[in-house]
Amino acid sequence: MKKPFIQFSITISLTLAPCFIFSSQNKENKMEEVRAAVVDLYSALNAGNADAFVPYMASGGYTEFSEDGGPLFNIDEAYVRQAFNSGLRADFEIQELKVKVFGDAALATGYRVGKFIIPNETTERSKLCLSMMWFYQEGKWKLAHVHLSPSKQ
Repeated sequence: MKKPFIQFSITISLTLAPCFIFSSQNKENKMEEVRAAVVDLYSALNAGNADAFVPYMASGGYTEFSEDGGPLFNIDEAYVRQAFNSGLRADFEIQELKVKVFGDAALATGYRVGKFIIPNETTERSKLCLSMMWFYQEGKWKLAHVHLSPSKQ
């Protein structure tokens, strides 16, 4: 009686093992893709490159809660292009970036450290808590939402 059960258990384990391995590898690949998207997005922001920034935006833009606790703001392609055309640049780096993937959605968290560079204005460096909600659509990771809040560090 034990022998057929053991053979059945081994057969099931060998059949399902590749599924778990593939799922784990696929999840790790997605996590790396999201990490790369965050880095690319901030590289484009730092360079003021709308053509590199916009492809990471969800259709219709993305929403953002800023660190000042103001109302939810929608950032769309027209807003980004106008801001970059006016000379807006940034000097940001993302520290302690962590990514969790949930199927075709991902949450990226970390700290946004640096400052915006606005023509004819003085801006201060800040360290803000950062959460970004991404989703996978048409073969690309798209930004859906950003939440910034003050860091106590």
